[in-house]
Amino acid sequence: MNFDREQHNSNAMPRDAAVLDASRGPDRAPETPLTRLEQLSIQIPNGYVIPIAGGLAGAVSGVVSCPLDVIKTKLQAQGGFRGRKESISISAAAYRGVKGTAETIWREEGMRGMYRGLGPMLLGYVPTWAVYLTIYKRAQGFFNNHTGELALALSLPAKESLHSHR
Repeated sequence: MNFDREQHNSNAMPRDAAVLDASRGPDRAPETPLTRLEQLSIQIPNGYVIPIAGGLAGAVSGVVSCPLDVIKTKLQAQGGFRGRKESISISAAAYRGVKGTAETIWREEGMRGMYRGLGPMLLGYVPTWAVYLTIYKRAQGFFNNHTGELALALSLPAKESLHSHR
């Protein structure tokens, strides 16, 4: 999939959409969702692309890692309710290992239990990744523009740089 990020006239139809419409005849199938997505992606201002991508990456990361985070939290919390002495046990271990904990959560709470706390996790991950990737991209551009010659000079071996100063 190739996305053209060039600026387009707001009154004109995007170049890719014009090509698609010109190729579509009366017997052609209606527009697919993918081509509509391509059209919409061209209209997004360049300054929004990286933050949106970062936010989506944070959301995907949260959804994928949430069940493991729930398992980790359950295992950590269970240790805090045991008695200090070996002979006295306030509560029996309900969760035994990662696999046993996952099975217990699934059996008792189902899918909802595996994604407990997803909302607050997403409230943290989405803006964090959006800001992180935006700043990373801008810093990368800044340092590429301002240190191009310096980076070349720093990559020279020590002997050559010493001889060039004499």
